[in-house]
Amino acid sequence: QQVLGFGFWHRSHQIPGQLWCPEHGTPLFYVDDVDAFFSPPESCQEQYKPIAGKWVDDSKENVVVQRFLAISLAFMRRASPFSVSTVADVLKEQGAKLGFRTNAGTEKAKLLSDALVQSVPTEWLFSVMPTLVGKKIGKAMPQIDGVFYMKTAASSATAYILALAMMFSNPEVALAELVAAD
Repeated sequence: QQVLGFGFWHRSHQIPGQLWCPEHGTPLFYVDDVDAFFSPPESCQEQYKPIAGKWVDDSKENVVVQRFLAISLAFMRRASPFSVSTVADVLKEQGAKLGFRTNAGTEKAKLLSDALVQSVPTEWLFSVMPTLVGKKIGKAMPQIDGVFYMKTAASSATAYILALAMMFSNPEVALAELVAAD
């Protein structure tokens, strides 16, 4: 087998939930060794384990997953991050339009966390936010539902990206809203 060039770790392959190569559509491999990034990929070949199964195909076909990955990649390409308050304001406005509970109250509006659990494959969701898996429907989860109103105790970037992916039908529109509000 002829080898052209040299192997390297693709930054886009490191996005949580990226289970396949975006260019080739083939499932990725992973290495359990936490020190793997200190060496070139060739030195870890004996440790490669494939990410395989129906859950990879289900995730590839899921529009929320696709938007999550596109938004994540766009965030990685930015020169600077968005402020938490800017993102929360955009999410709150969009969430209100879509009928989500956008405050910490107990109103009967639908929960973003419920919508996410019901919209993406469970295995994929476990790979990006394991605490959402097994969540009781109808019970608020501040880590996700709080993205609308928690401006000082920020959730993880993953929670904000999940919220954007769930509430905007197009990643470009979500990013344009953030840029306009920034």
